[in-house]
Amino acid sequence: MITPGEEPCEDITQPSSVDYSTTCREFRFSYNADKVFSEGKEVGISAGRIISYTYNSMISLGFVDCEYSQEGREFEILWGTPGTRQMKIRAKAVRFPYNQDYVRNEKRDVSDIPVYGE
Repeated sequence: MITPGEEPCEDITQPSSVDYSTTCREFRFSYNADKVFSEGKEVGISAGRIISYTYNSMISLGFVDCEYSQEGREFEILWGTPGTRQMKIRAKAVRFPYNQDYVRNEKRDVSDIPVYGE
């Protein structure tokens, strides 16, 4: 993020920002959406991010064109706000990027989950 003699990049370790006003109960949410490139071509966006100290990695949700969505494919993310210094960071497409031992529940029949108030 910092190169001697150059403007520093935005701090990648800071969470996405949330701005809200309680007086009018209006919530405004803002997040970073960075460009995703593969083989020099823009193929999607990366939205939001979180640093996982447990898994020693950064996790971000990315949306890419279907033809580039293979697991294991490597990408470059153009990090930073346009008009400020930006840098490219490496990323890899993974289906479940963290907690590989977690038992997935996408095949669970949700009709047997109790409904509150019934």
